[in-house]
Amino acid sequence: MLSTLDSKDDFAAIVVTKETAYLVDKNEEESSFTIVEIPEDNHYALGSGNIVANYILAKGGDPVDAVVAAMSTDLGSGGDVVRWSREEVE
Repeated sequence: MLSTLDSKDDFAAIVVTKETAYLVDKNEEESSFTIVEIPEDNHYALGSGNIVANYILAKGGDPVDAVVAAMSTDLGSGGDVVRWSREEVE
């Protein structure tokens, strides 16, 4: 699960299962979570670097390259980038 947590009342995550992926979201104004299935073969990025990452993905870019580019423009990002596939999810 990849997530971003800005406060205890503001949460977003991408949850990946063997069958599909979901965006789970809750902001301060909402009292419940929103859960939306992300269609297969669609790209989705969240967090402060999402604009850069989604742009690169929309142009057909590699997901790892999109994350690295987003990290280079966002001072709050960093760390290792790991590629994995849905088949690796247990």
